[in-house]
Amino acid sequence: MKIVFVALALSLLSLELAHGGGRPELANVQEVAVEQIGAIAIRYRSGSVVLQRHDSDTVVVREYLSANNSDFFAGIAHSGNALVIEAGRRPLAGAFRARLEVSIPASFGNVEIKSSSGSVEIRGEFFVSSFDIESSSGRVSVDSVTAGEVSIRSSSGRISVNSVAADRISIRSSSGSIELGSVNRAAGIGAEGLGENAASSVSVASSSGRVSADSIAAGRVSIHSSSGRISVNSVAANMLSVNSSSGAIELGMVSGTADIESSSGSVRGTFTENAGNVSIATGSGSVTVGLPRSLDFNFSSRSSSGSLRTPFDDRLSRPLTDRNSAQGVVLGGNVPGAEIGRDIDIRTRSGSIRVNWVN
Repeated sequence: MKIVFVALALSLLSLELAHGGGRPELANVQEVAVEQIGAIAIRYRSGSVVLQRHDSDTVVVREYLSANNSDFFAGIAHSGNALVIEAGRRPLAGAFRARLEVSIPASFGNVEIKSSSGSVEIRGEFFVSSFDIESSSGRVSVDSVTAGEVSIRSSSGRISVNSVAADRISIRSSSGSIELGSVNRAAGIGAEGLGENAASSVSVASSSGRVSADSIAAGRVSIHSSSGRISVNSVAANMLSVNSSSGAIELGMVSGTADIESSSGSVRGTFTENAGNVSIATGSGSVTVGLPRSLDFNFSSRSSSGSLRTPFDDRLSRPLTDRNSAQGVVLGGNVPGAEIGRDIDIRTRSGSIRVNWVN
């Protein structure tokens, strides 16, 4: 009996291996009208997912498989007003390859994609109610998405977003870099004081990997990296919070209030005339700051081990009880005696502090 069972198991295994890993070919095509469909949910495993736009009021599913077996075909089902696309059965063993291409209209309701093992790619420009991507193992790349809310998560894989506009934006990677282009809000609904293109909140976090962005505009911006460099070319926020446990921070053209902290790594930041209160702290790393000459501010600094150099050293005083600290009032365009409503505080435990004029 045992021999028969083993022989049967080996036979089934050889059958699965026969379904093997050749080049994926188009094996499954399905089309559904979008009438009365308010959401689409894609749940795929052991294969890549591509979402692309087309000029049709239909949802078209094209599935490419390395084995043309109907048991492996993705299934389509309706759940309320949602269209659910779910991966079919997978071989027990062998090199099996799959790719799911889903075409939808540019304007849609809620979009949800969950991929357990494979890349996710969003091609073209979409205007949707909400956008939710989760990948447990594989890169995520997004061309352009405008939505009320955007959430992108990757447990293991790089996240790359060319353009995202939403009221609330959350992007997180447990292991992999995050690369962002333009991050803001769809025109017409902006964060107070920042113009109509600012999102209300943007949260970006990487547990292991660098974070880079071209431009971010939001009411509240939070950027965190446990292990990796953070670099943003331009950021405008009512409140900016940047934290790196291990890695340098480089920020260009910062507007608004900023709280910046690096446990181990240098900090470089350039601030505009629209800068608010600025707080910078490093445990181990130098700080270099660029400020407009016209800026009025109360300045304070402390370095337990490191020098301080500014273009306004003559306006700073050092307490006799603490020669490692300095403070003073710097008037750029204001008159003496005027009230100064901006504080700039820089502190390092081990590292130098440099302040430069940028214009």
